[in-house]
Amino acid sequence: MRRRPPPSSAEPSASASSPVCLTDKGVRVEFAKENLAFTGEDNPMATLLLSVMGAFAEFERALILERQREGIAEAKARGAYTGRKPALTPWRPC
Repeated sequence: MRRRPPPSSAEPSASASSPVCLTDKGVRVEFAKENLAFTGEDNPMATLLLSVMGAFAEFERALILERQREGIAEAKARGAYTGRKPALTPWRPC
């Protein structure tokens, strides 16, 4: 599992990948299916909507990871999951 580095003291309290932080940097966030676009020049209602959508996406991702960990634990209990095979062989001096 890949982890994000901790934010530095110079960064705002929002996480580095939060949608509001991205729009503050001039990034345009666009949802093609819903025909929604967000820029840093949005009104407070658009900022709220973008924050709520980001929170739901983060929540959904946490649920996916939780179910994945539960599935791996059940598979390990059955003996069906052994993990990834080693990509490198152990180093042996000549």
